[in-house]
Amino acid sequence: MKLAKAAALLAALAITGYAYADAIVAASVSNQNLNGGLCSSAAASSSSISLKCGSGADGLAQVNAAVGPLNASMQVFLNSYGNPMAPGTTTLALANLSWGIDGIYILTGGSGYGNVDWSATSYRYGEGGGGLFGPCSITLNGVTETCDLNSGSASGSFLVPYNTPVALIFGASYSAGAANLDDVYSAMNLSINGLQTVDPSTTPEPPTWMLVALATALIFSLRSRLTRPVR
Repeated sequence: MKLAKAAALLAALAITGYAYADAIVAASVSNQNLNGGLCSSAAASSSSISLKCGSGADGLAQVNAAVGPLNASMQVFLNSYGNPMAPGTTTLALANLSWGIDGIYILTGGSGYGNVDWSATSYRYGEGGGGLFGPCSITLNGVTETCDLNSGSASGSFLVPYNTPVALIFGASYSAGAANLDDVYSAMNLSINGLQTVDPSTTPEPPTWMLVALATALIFSLRSRLTRPVR
């Protein structure tokens, strides 16, 4: 069983090589006007999105957000209006966002170990404190640091080996609402510095033919053991 798993792993490595970074940003906005009409919009992208529902006295929900291999950002604007002739009647604007980065990176320019620094800045104004960021974390080479985006600023540093592919995972979210003549103005910027996406043409790695040969040898050895007559 162990040989089978090892052979499958080596075969997969031979076929895929090192993975590039994958990033995604997803968001949704909605706005209910004074007449009860509802507008809603949602999108997801590997780069950026811009969503808007409502305008003027109908209320407004607007989101601009972006994500890259090593960064994420957003701006949210929510405006709510009430009907002075009917107290309690209000527009309702909502926004929700999430970001994710999952990829393989490398630190170059030195030997031994080096620092990979990350930093984030944010502000939140308006109803409910201007919205709320959900749990945020950055995992690099198996080590996890949390990033409290509600604090206004956050930073950290990882110690990673040079010239060695390392896995990076980032995840965060945000949500906000505005009603009863409230406004929400919030933004966030996060950056992870020092890393580069893995370039298979320049990154040292076992030759494909070697991985294929080793995987084939392991599979052949496993088959020989399974078909060997029992004495």
